Amino acid sequence: MNASAWSLAFSDMVERHDATKIPVETVQVGFTLLIPSEVGQPPKVFNVQGTKITHDQAAGEKPKMTLTSEPLADGNPWVLEYPFGAEVVRALRTYDDGT
Repeated sequence: MNASAWSLAFSDMVERHDATKIPVETVQVGFTLLIPSEVGQPPKVFNVQGTKITHDQAAGEKPKMTLTSEPLADGNPWVLEYPFGAEVVRALRTYDDGT
C-alpha cells in the first residue's frame, strides 16, 4: 500500500518535520515516528529499534505490531503496540532551523 506523502509542520520552535502516514505493518528498524502528544505540544520522536509481529490466530486475535525504541533515561525501551492496519506518522525529514 502506498501512502501519499503530506507535509506536516510540527513545530516546537526548533524542529519541523515533513511526514507521511504509513500502515504500521510497513514500519522498519531505523524509521523515525512522530507520536502525538497533548494538545498544543509537539509530537514525541520515536526511533524504531525493533519490530515484532504477534498473532494468536487460535485465540481469534488480529495480528499486532510491537515497536521498541532505544533505551530511555531509565534504561528501558519505549514499547508501543498497534493492530495491523493502524496508521502511524513517519518523519521523512527533520528541519532544525530555529523557526
